[in-house]
Formats: sequence, structure tokens, C-alpha cells
Amino acid sequence: MTASRLITSMALAAWAVAARPSAAQEEEAATSKDPAIDEAVGHFKKGVAFFNEEDYGAALVEFLKSYELHANWALRYNIGICYMETGKIVEALDAFTAYLEEGKGSVPGDRRSEVEALIEEIEGKIGRVDVACSEDGATVVVDDFIEATTPLEKPLTLTAGIHTIVVKKPGFEPFRKEFTLVSGETRTLTIELAAVAAAPPPVAQPPVEAAAPDAGAGHEPVAKPPPKAVKPKRWLWAGLGAGAALAAAAAVTGGLALKKRNDMRDAAGACDATMTRSDCPDAYAYQDEARSLVIATNVLWGVAGAAALTGLVLFIVDKPKPAGEGSGPPGPPGSSKKGQASLVIAPMLPGTGHEGAGFQALFRF
Repeated sequence: MTASRLITSMALAAWAVAARPSAAQEEEAATSKDPAIDEAVGHFKKGVAFFNEEDYGAALVEFLKSYELHANWALRYNIGICYMETGKIVEALDAFTAYLEEGKGSVPGDRRSEVEALIEEIEGKIGRVDVACSEDGATVVVDDFIEATTPLEKPLTLTAGIHTIVVKKPGFEPFRKEFTLVSGETRTLTIELAAVAAAPPPVAQPPVEAAAPDAGAGHEPVAKPPPKAVKPKRWLWAGLGAGAALAAAAAVTGGLALKKRNDMRDAAGACDATMTRSDCPDAYAYQDEARSLVIATNVLWGVAGAAALTGLVLFIVDKPKPAGEGSGPPGPPGSSKKGQASLVIAPMLPGTGHEGAGFQALFRF
């Protein structure tokens, strides 16, 4: 290719023109002991060799190193050609532009025309993007390798196609966007960075109460947890207590009923079946008492079950309260606690000559 012939045929001559533009300077350079120039010439020659082998990546590295050691404007052309060969046309554009600017009147006319044609060719394949950011000092990264800082000094030059831009700044949410760029287009991206949301305030902790001094002095104060809400059990204890008292009464009356029935059978054994109530009063009296006690027993069992069930239902529907308030088992009769129950069993039917018992229940709600 034309570029290949140019770079291999003019490389050393271009160095001579740039490094020793006059006979006096050539003579001075021949006796120069500057190690930087010698090293630069060595990298330049390696770059030419790599270029002839079509290893354009290695040639580019050598030319860049040579220019770093000694800024010879003619090397800008060599660098631009290597960029073109490796497909980095944006970097080639920068190198060719710098070549014309640094060389100025020293660039031969045919070489200037060639470079201007290459620049025009590249311009048909690239576009430019400007970034208008709401925050100055933000870092702009395009395609993970082009970096700049807002506000940009000039639009970024990119190849036509699809690109990804990331704008970030401490204290703001990173902005990321994919965009397309058409050749010859200069596009402006307007970016609004959003501030990072402030952290929520810390949750207030319960006060710490100092532990009482003891033999183990030196312990850290222990935070006392807030009391847990518990459901009062007064209705449960009242219902169960009343049920238990009534059940006990039912057991007593049931036992008395059995005893009266046995007494009735003993008395009836001494009577004839044809005897009337007046002839056999004891048997009939025991029979009446047994019936009354059986009825009382059945009633007591039913009321005991109802009392226990009512206490359970009231316990379920009652609302929870702080610990220590309205909870715990009922106190003794006469205390201020609610839901108390008590039972007193006492003799009954005095003066009849027959044994018996009655009960008295006390409920407080």
C-alpha cells in the first residue's frame, strides 16, 4: 500500500529532517552524546522493522516510545499510519492533525495533501458528542476507556455506531446510557445527576438503666427491654374457679343423693309394698330428698360447665394489656381483684332428723 512505501522509504530521512534540519546541526548531532536521542533513534529503527513485517501494533509502540524520548514532529505521521492500520481511526485523526500543526511549513506539499485526504476520509467515519452535565467535576467515561471531566473543553470524537456513556461523581447516583452516533454528527447529551438519597435517621433506642451494685462490680449497665403486652387472665381464672367450685358442689350433692337413695332402700325394706306415705314416712322422705339432690347435682354440673366456657370466651375476646396490669390469678375473697369465685358447703334441713348439706357460691366480677 502507498502508506507502507512512504513510511519505509522516508522514515530515516524524516528523522534526519526533524533532528538535524541544517548541516551545522547534523555535524553537532554526529558528535552528540545525548543518550535520549540515541535511544529514540533505536526505537524508531525497531518501529520501521516491525512495520515492514506488518506488525503494526508493535511498530506503533516503538514509534510512541521514540516520540516520548524525543518529540520529533515527523513521527506523528508514522504514528498516524500505524493507528490507521490497527483500526483506531480516532487516534489516527489526532496524530495526523498534530502532524500538520507541529510540522507547519516544514511539511512537504505532497505530504500535506496526502494527510489532508486521510483526515477527510476519517471525518466521514466519525462523529462528535458533547456532554452538558448538571454537575461540574463529574467523570465521563465512554466505552470504558475514554475519560474526561465536566465541563468538557471540546466535544469527544468517536467512531460512528453504538456507544455507552457513564457519568459519575461522589454524592450522586451514577448515570449510564447507551446512545448511537451517526458519521459527521455532533450530538449533545444533557445529563442530570441525582443526589444520593440521605440515610434514614437512626432508630431511638430504649433508655439504659444502670444495674444495682453488687459483688460483681464493674458490670456494664443492662438495657431493660420494654414490657410486653399480655392478655389479662382474670376472666379465665374467674370462669375456671367458678366452674371448679360448682363442680365440687355437684360432686357433694351427687354423693348425698346416693346416700339418700341407700337410706331410702333401707327404710323401704321394713315397709310393705302396700303401705302408704303416712305408714312409711322415712322411706318417702328419703326418696324426696334423693330426687331433690339429683336435680341439684344436674343443675350444678350444667352451671359449672357454662361458667368455665364463659370465662374462656371472655379471655379470648379480652384485649392485651401491659404486663402486671389486670393479669394473674384472682386473689382471696374480699380483695380488690376481679373474677373471684368461692364456695361454702353447709348443713341444711335443720330439725328434720335427716342428714343433708347445702352450698353457697360467691362470684365477683
